[in-house]
Amino acid sequence: MNAWVEVDLSVIAENVRRFRQFVGPRVRVLGVVKSDAYGYGLVPVAGAALRGGALWLGVGSIGEGVALREAGISAPVLVFGRPGVPLARVVVEYGLSQAVGDEEMALALSSWACKLSKPARIHIDIDTGMGTTGMTPEDIPIFAERLRSVPGLVVEGSFTHFANTWITDPGPCEAQIDSYISALKALKNAGIDPGIRHACNTGGISLVPRAHLDMVRPGAGIHGMWPFPFPDPIGLTESMTFKARVEVVRVLPEGAAVSYTSLFHCSHPTTVAWVGLGFAEGLPRRMTNSGGVLIHGRRAPIVGAVCMNRFAVDVTDIAGVRPGDEVVICGRQGSENITVAQAAMSAGVNVGEFLLPYRLPKTYLGEKG
Repeated sequence: MNAWVEVDLSVIAENVRRFRQFVGPRVRVLGVVKSDAYGYGLVPVAGAALRGGALWLGVGSIGEGVALREAGISAPVLVFGRPGVPLARVVVEYGLSQAVGDEEMALALSSWACKLSKPARIHIDIDTGMGTTGMTPEDIPIFAERLRSVPGLVVEGSFTHFANTWITDPGPCEAQIDSYISALKALKNAGIDPGIRHACNTGGISLVPRAHLDMVRPGAGIHGMWPFPFPDPIGLTESMTFKARVEVVRVLPEGAAVSYTSLFHCSHPTTVAWVGLGFAEGLPRRMTNSGGVLIHGRRAPIVGAVCMNRFAVDVTDIAGVRPGDEVVICGRQGSENITVAQAAMSAGVNVGEFLLPYRLPKTYLGEKG
């Protein structure tokens, strides 16, 4: 194969252990494995997170929750996505926990809990600043009053989600946690125990320690990604290495154009290596003439436009590059290292948008099972 991703599951497990150490023994860790575990494999990554000490898993859809159950994973699984009323039965049948931000879904879950004689476990979604799903703190008193008379529901937890953890100022997150705590008081006043309280994503865990509460929710962090503008205090290691192979090596004369639309011209005789990976596999086209890769343990700049299935790098100063040589897009080769955050920056996207692994085969290293 010309391009693939290596994922070290033992590194994922160790990253989770480090989160546990950072937040202390009283705080649970929920490993967020939504979107196929950020593209690195739902079931293998979930298993590694659990081996590292995560007590919960978080997914983006019911389908992912079902896949975990069918893979034999019995740990609590919280579905953050909104499945819609027709899928309420599946939530109850598979023993999943569901984020609930409106009365309609709560009633649907209650109905199926009664029909199946199984509890419907919910986490109340409180919107304190994202403006997406969930109810506002002002909605909580009315919702809580109605919830008390709905049978079959178990309020397992309540949560909010920070909107601003990519800045160094904790002020906006502090304001959100204050709003969230006020909403929890309204729940309690209505006789509803808020259950497990959780708010922190990866950045929030570092930025707002008082918001650790009962549980934290690292996602990109369990893979070691750290896209934030402040130092990583947890000591994470990236778990993935993105690799490809050189397909063709050519020596081009001065003035020769490279790739579509001739966005790069050789200023001198240039040795160009074409690598078997392109935007069809997820390498952002914005990496055209931007960023670089590692070949023979040395950095080589990307030149010209990223094509559908290949891109070019200048290897003039790297002797002996041949077809079949291994290329590292993100990860370590020799003494050099390119982080996912660095690659994403060169592409002008954030780490969450750097979707290179989605269409590439994965090879798993480290502990398995």
